[in-house]
Amino acid sequence: MSSSIARRLPQAKIEIEDQFDRTAAGYLNSLPTGAVVMDFGSGKECRYARYRSPEADVTIVGVDISEPELAENHDVDEKRLADGTTGLPFQAAEVDLVTSRFVLEHLVNTETFIADCARVLKPGGYSIHLFASKFALSSMLNDVLPSRASESLLDFFHPECSGVVGFEAHYDRTYPAGIASLLERHGLEVLDVRVNYYQSHYYAFFVPLFLVSAVYELILQALHLQNLAAKAMIVARKPAQATG
Repeated sequence: MSSSIARRLPQAKIEIEDQFDRTAAGYLNSLPTGAVVMDFGSGKECRYARYRSPEADVTIVGVDISEPELAENHDVDEKRLADGTTGLPFQAAEVDLVTSRFVLEHLVNTETFIADCARVLKPGGYSIHLFASKFALSSMLNDVLPSRASESLLDFFHPECSGVVGFEAHYDRTYPAGIASLLERHGLEVLDVRVNYYQSHYYAFFVPLFLVSAVYELILQALHLQNLAAKAMIVARKPAQATG
């Protein structure tokens, strides 16, 4: 019943993950010859690499803290092990495009990471991030529950996610205005902000709860309360005249 209702919900039709992949690929394909792309938290795959144009002469560097996961990544051209909060493995102004997909919410200090992204970006380079919002109901529930309890609930109601999600989340300023503010503080210009309010699928096992959540999302969407969205994507650019 929840699935049948979801097909009629406008918020459920917004595929922000696909928007991120296509947006990242669009910027990648427009980069000059020899450009460098950093996919931070790349893990086992770089999903937007499938949209890379055959004519695009760029190097995608997958960066992750997990060596076993990177070893399985066949989408990137190079692999580098690094913890994004202790420094990125690039020289200043070496990278043309920085991307991350559902990584920011897991960082203890997002400002340290954003500051280093600004450092490694070339003037005129782009930064694109997709993240779970701190003030989404699902995020707040995950934040207050003990990690073992939240993992058990997820495994029980959504067994398809078992082993796929479950990394500790900190939600350090991971809401649209928070990340936008950090990007601007470190010299980047915010070009685009997109959000997705849909999170009711987490409650599909209990129709009354699913309906309450769906109505809540419709209200948020109607009022354009972006900071309360479930997920957000931000595109930013380092001004061409910037240095360092």
